[in-house]
Amino acid sequence: DNAVSLAKMAGLVRGKIIYGDASGDPAALTVGGANEVLTSDGTDVAWAAASGNDVAFAAGATGDTTLADATWTKVAWNTEIFDVGGVFASDKFTVPVGGAGNYIFLAKGVIDGIGTTNLNKSQLAFYKNGAGLTDGLASGAMTAGSTASDFQMETSMGITLAEADYIEVYAYMDSADSAAGRFQGSTNGGFWGFKLA
Repeated sequence: DNAVSLAKMAGLVRGKIIYGDASGDPAALTVGGANEVLTSDGTDVAWAAASGNDVAFAAGATGDTTLADATWTKVAWNTEIFDVGGVFASDKFTVPVGGAGNYIFLAKGVIDGIGTTNLNKSQLAFYKNGAGLTDGLASGAMTAGSTASDFQMETSMGITLAEADYIEVYAYMDSADSAAGRFQGSTNGGFWGFKLA
């Protein structure tokens, strides 16, 4: 009846899988590597690297980042919401080993004059490897002679990155009286990124 119990089978190395080979005979598939998945080309099976998104993060800020007038300042993101791949630390995202590819980033938050209606202009930008990018630059400005108390800023970008490249968020404000402002913490702000699979 072709019934064979496990007790009657020869020993098999831990992690191996029995499959039908090209001749229709049973064969043992070698053990896959760490984080590999079993795939099929429609005829045969093989191990392959998982193709899911293994690089993604989300961060927030519980405290304000003080902004000097007319100066680009790095935003402090002191709360990790999640960090898949261990790619977010010290307020920045860093491409991991083997992680070169295409990425999407988003950032948003409120820039204000700390209780004063004195803002002429505010901007939010991504920096790559310490240099500002024109892609993903968000700007808010008042007409001449007018000022605002705050600007809600939001920006996003797609970019191709190499291993060890890093992305940060910087904020800028220009006040009518040269006073300092702030990027508000815990006001619907955040910094997110993920690799396109």
